[in-house]
Amino acid sequence: MLMLTVFAIILMLGLGVLYFKTVQDIEQDDINEAMARAQRFKNKRASNEWAGA
Repeated sequence: MLMLTVFAIILMLGLGVLYFKTVQDIEQDDINEAMARAQRFKNKRASNEWAGA
């Protein structure tokens, strides 16, 4: 019974770590996507200014 409890605790800790790592990865992907979108918008504006639009 003690071994089962220890195994369950270790399993829950492992799943918790994976969950928080996944959440952080998703947040970082969102930040990177927003920065890329802003850069594309900036490039588009600069391109339009050079084209005289």
